[in-house]
Amino acid sequence: IDVDPRHRSAACRAIARYLEENKSLRADEFAPSSPPAHKTWSAVYVALFLIAVHWAIGPGDARQMIVQSFGADAGHILAGNLFRCVTALLLHTDALHLLSNIFGIVVFGTAVASHCGWGVGWLMILLAGAAGNWITAAWYRQAHLSIGASTAVFAAVGLSAALMSRIYSKRYERSWRSWTPVAGGLALLAWMGAAPHTDLAALLRRFVSGLLFGLVYNRWFRSVARPMQFFCAILSAVLVVGGCVW
Repeated sequence: IDVDPRHRSAACRAIARYLEENKSLRADEFAPSSPPAHKTWSAVYVALFLIAVHWAIGPGDARQMIVQSFGADAGHILAGNLFRCVTALLLHTDALHLLSNIFGIVVFGTAVASHCGWGVGWLMILLAGAAGNWITAAWYRQAHLSIGASTAVFAAVGLSAALMSRIYSKRYERSWRSWTPVAGGLALLAWMGAAPHTDLAALLRRFVSGLLFGLVYNRWFRSVARPMQFFCAILSAVLVVGGCVW
């Protein structure tokens, strides 16, 4: 508190009276309502990686063969080919499909990584996206094939909603406003799922998958040290590369 030196004694007396009148206040009530944001460009690197994969596969019959071998085919996933839950996130039908998912990855991936860190954030997005593909496969059981990073995008939307709901629950305790991030995520889901040939039910399952991962993070984690960020980033790379090798 910056006061004129002439008023120091009066200011000290005012502070003393304030502390005397507010003995019940706890120090944690003055903690910031949200953790400090992590500055990260990781979403840009992920976007560049997806572009490189799309370019490396090339057009034509080679792409169709890759999609059949690595796409999230419900029957193959339930038969034990769990690697498809991860590898399907890397595949896209065309440039427009790729660009739309890159936009979502950059926006919502950055939001999650800024909150949780570039290692933990992307590991949760990857796991939630893979879980979303598995849940979709278990729902359809057969005759269903999907590809694209949209699964990870909607998982990231669910993660963002869950992470923000914790901040809002502290800011607006016992108020309907604490649910506005989840409501906003559902509204965004409905808007993006209104496009033709979009499986809204599948997108909802992916959103819920991300929401659950976010709630787990809210319950058991607050901040993660830098070594753990490195470990989670390496684990994410191992899951992607390991899935392709498998």
